[in-house]
Amino acid sequence: MKLFAAVWHFRPGAPGTWTDKTALADSDMALTIQTDDELYFGMDDWTSGILFFLSAYPSAVGYTISLWDGDDWRAVHLEDVYQTIMTGHTFDRAFTFKTDGAAYWGRSPYAWGLDTPSAASNWPKTENPPNDVTTEFWIRVTFSAVAGTMTLKIARPLMYNTYTSYNHVAQFLSLSSFTDVTAPEVSVVRHAIRDQEDWLDQYCRRTWRYKMVWGETHDFNPYGMRLRIQPPQMVMNVGLWQGTAFEAMREGRGKDWFLDPYSGMFYFMLPSFRLRYYSFLLSRYLRQPRSVSIDYLAGQDFETSPQMAEVQHIILRLVGADLARNSDQTGWLSSGLNELSKSEKVREWYEVALERADHLRYVVIL
Repeated sequence: MKLFAAVWHFRPGAPGTWTDKTALADSDMALTIQTDDELYFGMDDWTSGILFFLSAYPSAVGYTISLWDGDDWRAVHLEDVYQTIMTGHTFDRAFTFKTDGAAYWGRSPYAWGLDTPSAASNWPKTENPPNDVTTEFWIRVTFSAVAGTMTLKIARPLMYNTYTSYNHVAQFLSLSSFTDVTAPEVSVVRHAIRDQEDWLDQYCRRTWRYKMVWGETHDFNPYGMRLRIQPPQMVMNVGLWQGTAFEAMREGRGKDWFLDPYSGMFYFMLPSFRLRYYSFLLSRYLRQPRSVSIDYLAGQDFETSPQMAEVQHIILRLVGADLARNSDQTGWLSSGLNELSKSEKVREWYEVALERADHLRYVVIL
């Protein structure tokens, strides 16, 4: 999995202090977060979220995530989750740091801007940055309130483009590169890659990139349930409807439930669940529609997936076909010693991609 080029912690004061956590961001930062703290993440490409793992969880957190557009910090709207409650529903922020999970903003409405932290430019703070880094895209997490103890362990980037990159697309099309002045521009290629990655996940009914699923509901089944987004990697929270709220269940084969990530199945363990299910009096809430709520992390590390080359092969052809439909670059359309028409080349790429995608497609029985 790709890692951040820089992970910095800033604590305001007189003067404020920097701590460089880059080397530990994928193992154990053991970083205690307090009110008014700031985290800075640098990456060489666009990101769509940050996957956090904690070793101590707060009771409540207020936070804002901003992206640097080259001139200013732009706050992004984070993913919401639909919550059904006793008398109606609410839309709440999905990730609250009360469990492990991902702060996700998806496609930013703002343009990204590269920048290089330095003492000379007083950016991002007047205090000297912890060390010299190359020019990166920057993300800032500002904590306005932290109640209880909060200790960050791991932070990993969720990339905007995962299955391939604009450089790989340029190589596939026999072009030197994409930049801000080429036709198409590099941002157009990034968006085209993202569009095809989203399509492939939907078509194959699975994903090869990490994705948080919040508040997925199921009808209770004492013999197990198959989670919808495959493959599931870990479950963060399980709630069982008790008439007024979802009661939190405990993880473990010797406790309430466990996940089998290889089959994608989720199982309740206690024999009492089966007793409750088959008892009319005890199963009043259990038998209600969608009485189980599950938050979980789906997907896998694309960099180590055995299907990495196959997925990248598909995306390159889908993106190539997409760009060729909207471009007059005839140099893309050569094939050996023969020249194919634009429509023939686009059709060839699309058919090859679709044929391979069919081999990866999951069959889902609901």
